[in-house]
Amino acid sequence: MPEKLNLAGIIRLMAQILGVTWQAIRAQVVKKVGPMAEKVMDQVEKSVAWVGNLITKGPIALMDMAKEFLGELQALFFDAFIGWLRNTVIVRAVEKLISMFNPVGAIVQAVMTIYNMVQFFIERAKQIAALVNAVFSSIAEIAGGNIKKAVAAVEDSLVKALPVAISFLANLVGIGGITAKIKEIIQKIRKPIDAAVGKAVGFIAGKA
Repeated sequence: MPEKLNLAGIIRLMAQILGVTWQAIRAQVVKKVGPMAEKVMDQVEKSVAWVGNLITKGPIALMDMAKEFLGELQALFFDAFIGWLRNTVIVRAVEKLISMFNPVGAIVQAVMTIYNMVQFFIERAKQIAALVNAVFSSIAEIAGGNIKKAVAAVEDSLVKALPVAISFLANLVGIGGITAKIKEIIQKIRKPIDAAVGKAVGFIAGKA
């Protein structure tokens, strides 16, 4: 997970998952230009400032060149994920509550709920343990009067609690694989990312 859930954090997360690295972009340029591109690329890396930033900072360095596009990309990601969360997890939770008013449905739902909860605790054991440790750390820091560390510990606890809470709700209503769903969403918006990388490759190749 990114340190902060902002535009830069989302871009870094996508780059990690999709493998969008300078090495991959460089390989595309060399393939497009030809064998002589290696020497040219060395010169480009030294002389073109934003290329140097791309090497050291990764795809985030392209932000200033394409703020409008990346802003749309962030909105696309959040809209897709929040839409799935609302239409799938929350709707299923409401349907589950309604079905429990029926005596027969309540028995079936109780059995399914127990099974899903057991499955959740098995799958998320490490994550839950990390959350518990973070909570106890925040309590210890508050008790010790370390306000700054306490604030940081509380923030860390909240960051760890959010994915656990969403995952728990999803498992409770019989929906698993949130990580897989996020990857699926990212794969759907891979085309505009690849298009942006293609433009960068074309620009560098043109300079070569």
